[in-house]
Amino acid sequence: MTYRAVGTDTSGRPIRMSPVFTDWWDLYVDRLGFVPTITQGGWMGDLAAALSSTTHDGDALDLRVWDRTQNQVQAMVREARALGAAAWLRDQRHGGFTDPHVHLVPGRWAHPSASALRQWDACRNGRDGLASNGPDYHPYPLATTPPKDDLMAAADDILKAIDAQTKAINAHTDKRVAELKNRIDISRNRIREVLGSKTSKLDANDRAILEAILADDDA
Repeated sequence: MTYRAVGTDTSGRPIRMSPVFTDWWDLYVDRLGFVPTITQGGWMGDLAAALSSTTHDGDALDLRVWDRTQNQVQAMVREARALGAAAWLRDQRHGGFTDPHVHLVPGRWAHPSASALRQWDACRNGRDGLASNGPDYHPYPLATTPPKDDLMAAADDILKAIDAQTKAINAHTDKRVAELKNRIDISRNRIREVLGSKTSKLDANDRAILEAILADDDA
């Protein structure tokens, strides 16, 4: 599976996401209205945090919460689930984490690891995704796939922006071409005026050649 690096996390490690998960992240941020800080991305391998096991061997995210209000933290969980990704607030009480964060894993529509997908299935079945398999402690339902209308709308917005930029570039180019053509026409007319004023001083043969050149230029 091809993934892309989209920055670095709070520990300086690369944040990696598959293309479909990158698009999902953009939609998620748009829905939230703010950009959560990523403390751990996916495809981590040996760089993964000790308590992460293998859940970050594919698409997955841990998001900082200490710099967010309680409402924002709840929105991070709620909107992730509404867009088809399982999410929980992990802390000392839930998982033994001393650094509280929102843990987020996508479903089969992206590219999670096998253990992350088991967590996603657990969320779908009303469980907490931990080894203890306790009940889900968030009230928000999990959508099985991202809303296609939202994804298409996001893609449509991008295409519209590209189209507007292309039109602006073309308009600028057309204006420059018109200006250059006008300057060439002015120069050509000036040259014809100067050459035309000299025809009376030429002999018949040279005058005929010059008049032929000027007539050819008009054509």
